[in-house]
Amino acid sequence: MKRDLWEHAVRGGDIRETLGRGPVDGFINLVADNFGDIFSYLLNDQVYQQVNNRFYRAIEETPAPITLVAYSLGSMISFCAQQQRPELAAKISHFITLGSPIFWFRKWLNKRTQLSKPPGPALWTNLAVRIDVACPHLVGYSTCGPDVTIECELEKYNPVKGHLAYFSHPEALKELARAVDARSFTVW
Repeated sequence: MKRDLWEHAVRGGDIRETLGRGPVDGFINLVADNFGDIFSYLLNDQVYQQVNNRFYRAIEETPAPITLVAYSLGSMISFCAQQQRPELAAKISHFITLGSPIFWFRKWLNKRTQLSKPPGPALWTNLAVRIDVACPHLVGYSTCGPDVTIECELEKYNPVKGHLAYFSHPEALKELARAVDARSFTVW
């Protein structure tokens, strides 16, 4: 899949000579490594149910109140699973999404869940890096939208690095810690 995507991206010319392999290769790696998982979850009923069941078991085994931090595909799984099991969603007091690709997959998510409704009763905070291939700052576009959005700039030019920076960049870690500390919220 990676080779096919690369060939499609260069369309006969050698884009590597002008752009280098960095951002383009990083994007192709991200697509090849992750989109299969995303589409398996969204389009395969058996995978969808198995993944949600693992989510439910984890919530059942964790004492309330729960602060749930969900990254990338995990944000979509958490959104869907909370709506399907509201009795378990009630244990979650704070739902934090990072790098959520809901914007890109809303068409398929709407077949699994109601994006016009909040995922559950918890406070929903969305941490969004502005230059992120997942466009998490657009998570509320055509959806109910988070209660709180925190935007930060970690990467000026590379959206793949931006998506991968949530757990390594000091500024992202500072914003995540601030989000977990519910007393310090400021709506941006």
